[in-house]
Amino acid sequence: MDLIYLAGCAVNSQAPRPERVAEIGKTEDGWANLRAKARQQKMSAMAAIALESMSEEDQERVIPAEERDFWHKERMANLRRRMMFDTEREEIYHFLDEQGIWYVPLKGIIIQDYYPVYEMREMSDNDILFDQTRREDVRKWFEARGYRHESDDNVDAYLKEPFYNYEMHFILFNLGYGRDVRYFSEIDRRSVKNDSSGHLMEKKMPDEDFYLYFLAHANKHANLCGSGIRPVFDHYVIRKEYEGRLDNSSLEKKMVILQIEDFSAALNELSRILVTNPEDIDLSQLHEESWELVSSMLRAGIFGSELERQRIFFHNQARGEKLTRKQKWRYIMLRMFPNREYMQIIYPILEKHPILLPVLYLDRLIKRSIHQREQIKTELKGFNEL
Repeated sequence: MDLIYLAGCAVNSQAPRPERVAEIGKTEDGWANLRAKARQQKMSAMAAIALESMSEEDQERVIPAEERDFWHKERMANLRRRMMFDTEREEIYHFLDEQGIWYVPLKGIIIQDYYPVYEMREMSDNDILFDQTRREDVRKWFEARGYRHESDDNVDAYLKEPFYNYEMHFILFNLGYGRDVRYFSEIDRRSVKNDSSGHLMEKKMPDEDFYLYFLAHANKHANLCGSGIRPVFDHYVIRKEYEGRLDNSSLEKKMVILQIEDFSAALNELSRILVTNPEDIDLSQLHEESWELVSSMLRAGIFGSELERQRIFFHNQARGEKLTRKQKWRYIMLRMFPNREYMQIIYPILEKHPILLPVLYLDRLIKRSIHQREQIKTELKGFNEL
């Protein structure tokens, strides 16, 4: 709860109480646990900003010197990271503008500016939706700049040292996701030119679409392998930014279509209880669904985990009963052989040559065994522990 308390103080521009911060050091591993949890959740800068908002006198009194040094370095590292991401992203925008390729900045690129301090929200990647008919042009440009290319079901990821990761989305959701995501398939048509950006080809989603996409995307991760606690704080700052600008009646109807109404209700409750007033967090007010969601978030970390993926899958399969061998076998088969829609996104050739599916399953298994060996070991270890 220390991290949630400090993050709540940060997003509300509220200095933590010295007496509350002093409690962190009263247990043997209090500060070490906070450091580990903050890094797991990608919220170190948020905690650091909260701690540094205290008076210098209070900081010296309740925070050990080595901890003050650690948290300041975390904040400065994230400041540098954001500045470098922003600078390089401008180069990407410049290229897209020059080539006449429309694009829509997504998720954290927008949300980070809703936080009260520039470097408060940590970014592990930048997500941009763009014209999928120009994928090859974009790939050549990134690779000419020294980026390594990785393709996934709905995104081309471009990575380069020291930490650059630009996820260029050619679609927002693939058809294999299993929910009604047709609403997002024409998001480029509903998006409008962002005249205030200074970029020729940049578009922006309407507020309602941006909020719905945030919910749908967060829900997707929460239902697959966990998502970390940060979406609760993202949700809080988005709702604060959009206050009075959203049509709640329209939103509720669309949430039902997208099957995210329960997830939205849980995020609303978590935001209200965990974030609105960090000095008065009462977990006893949480309903069971919200408690299960926040527990999963805290276990999984910001990137989710293979163990949490298994917990979620088996929870949905067993519904509180003992797992059967058949259910475990089904999990293995689904991980080894995803549905055809998912495979077609990874291997577009399947659209014209579906007979190649068995060969491409083999190709996928070989590549995963070579490039994702450690991830497979972790997943198998977690599987044996359940």
